[in-house]
Amino acid sequence: MTPRQSAAVARLARADTRFFKTHPDRRHRIRLAHPAELALIGREIVPPGLTLLTAIRQLLPGVYAHAHTVGQPGRDEASEAEASALFERASLQASALH
Repeated sequence: MTPRQSAAVARLARADTRFFKTHPDRRHRIRLAHPAELALIGREIVPPGLTLLTAIRQLLPGVYAHAHTVGQPGRDEASEAEASALFERASLQASALH
C-alpha cells in the first residue's frame, strides 16, 4: 500500500468514527468504497452500472469490521436494517470465496 493509500484509509476510518459518534443508535453503515480500499481487496474492476460498496459493522467503539460488495449506485445511504443485511450478505459472499 502506498503512503497516499494509507492516508486515504486513515481518513476513511476517521469518517467511520464520526458517523458512529453522531449516530449512537447505529451498529452498521454503508458507504461507497474508496479507490484505496479497492486496491486493498484486489477488486479494481467493477461491472458496468454497479459500484463497490463498503459495509461496516461497529464491533466496539472505534473497532470495525468491513465487508465489500457490488451494488447499485446511490446505495450509500441506508437504514440500520438495510446496512445490517448488506453487511451479512457481503460477509457471506466473502466467506464463500475463501
